[in-house]
Amino acid sequence: MFIIPIGTKATLALKPAVTIGLIAVNAIVFALTLVAAGPDESKLFDVQREICAEQLTLFLLEHPENIPYGGTVEAAVFDVRRAGDWRELEKALWTAIAAAGADPADYETFGGELTERTDLDFVNRDDGSSAAFRAWEARRAEQQRILDTHVNFALGLVPGRMHRVHTFLTHQFVHGGLMHLLGNMLFLWVVGCLLEDSWGRAPFLAFYLGGGALAGLAHCLQDTSATIPLIGASGAIAAAMGAFTVRHFMTRIRFFYFVIFFFRPLWGTFFLPACVFLPFWFAQQIVMRSIAEAVGGTGVAYLAHIAGYFVGVVTALAFKATGVEENVLAPRVRDRRIREGVAKDPRFERACSLMQHHRIQQARTLFDRLLDVPVPPTFGPTADHPTF
Repeated sequence: MFIIPIGTKATLALKPAVTIGLIAVNAIVFALTLVAAGPDESKLFDVQREICAEQLTLFLLEHPENIPYGGTVEAAVFDVRRAGDWRELEKALWTAIAAAGADPADYETFGGELTERTDLDFVNRDDGSSAAFRAWEARRAEQQRILDTHVNFALGLVPGRMHRVHTFLTHQFVHGGLMHLLGNMLFLWVVGCLLEDSWGRAPFLAFYLGGGALAGLAHCLQDTSATIPLIGASGAIAAAMGAFTVRHFMTRIRFFYFVIFFFRPLWGTFFLPACVFLPFWFAQQIVMRSIAEAVGGTGVAYLAHIAGYFVGVVTALAFKATGVEENVLAPRVRDRRIREGVAKDPRFERACSLMQHHRIQQARTLFDRLLDVPVPPTFGPTADHPTF
């Protein structure tokens, strides 16, 4: 069974050019990075698998009482060494740690401790730890060489290298896989179109990029020494979702569902108001982050989602409270709709009303302004009752 949002029950006044453009740019960047990162991905996985295996070996040698089932270190790391992809590697690693009765946090802390050690700390031991440590160091150096040229590292936001200011923007356009891209772009389409229509193209774009940058900053500040790059538009889209919750509180979001019921496929659509779905999504991110911290991480930047949503809510509330939306954004949006021909200029209605009340000169002045025709100077009694 799966349920996905596919749109809103609302009418747009103008084509969402910025939202469509963002989706197009993300798709193009994904295609380009897919080609560029292809060979490196395989090399990076192989190296990371060996790093995990050597670190697990050192961890168990350091704590021999934790070797699973009273077996050997080699048996404990066997599944780690034969993992065929990232998912298998993560599963094998955490399974081995759990079988050892160890805490994932202890394993992570041990990895940090290793970076402070040298071969001298192991050279006098005869349990094979010296060879494992040298292999661990060599693999780490090889990993860094690959990362230095990898597109995700070059464009991604690395907490330990926040001085690369451009990555606060570029990381928003890099995705780790097709499902990552499709999921993000679907949510962007659902909330971005109407928000852009309400705030205008330029303000929406500035808000989107700024929200993504602040979400990325929050992610970095939780561990400024981390070396894993943050990639994806999730933080920026979360900001748009937060703003949508405030700005379009009661807008109904359309969902598509598909379920197999007694071997019979059922599908269709239903609606939920934004005030129900989006806060539920936000609460889900908080819960998932707590679970991720308990199990030692999942590879998902939940804090970026949470921070992005919070930024969106605060921004939308600030726009309302300060009058920015009513006095700055709304007039700009109205003027653009008039120029695009999808809304009537209120001056036209006013001029017609003046004509009906025989206030010809005032009506003429308004019509001239609509046509951008300069009004000639008038001499004599012309106000509300002109003479002919």
